[in-house]
Amino acid sequence: MAKIRISKAVQDEMEGTSIVQQPGELYTGGHNPALDAAARSLVDKIYAPSARKDGSVTADLTFDEGDVLYDYMSTWEIGAQDNVRDDPACLGQIVAARAVMKALVAAFGWEVAN
Repeated sequence: MAKIRISKAVQDEMEGTSIVQQPGELYTGGHNPALDAAARSLVDKIYAPSARKDGSVTADLTFDEGDVLYDYMSTWEIGAQDNVRDDPACLGQIVAARAVMKALVAAFGWEVAN
């Protein structure tokens, strides 16, 4: 378990994902039940009522929940990079995604190739 702070910007981005929009949908399509369960649990933790005044939450994440969140954040970052030239607001999205990914890498001791 690792404590990860999740900003309001990240929560807002996650609201557009299918895992939040369609609670019955499986993250891996049923191919990995452990990650499907982790994705559901992650959503419950992200939208817990214990948010700070700024809207962020600190969640105790399991390894699998962290893996799912990292996957979402890396996909979000790539999309923001693709659009930053046309929409400068995407720079803030890149920063938010990288902050979460950096926290996950530090908390779980993952090695990430550059």
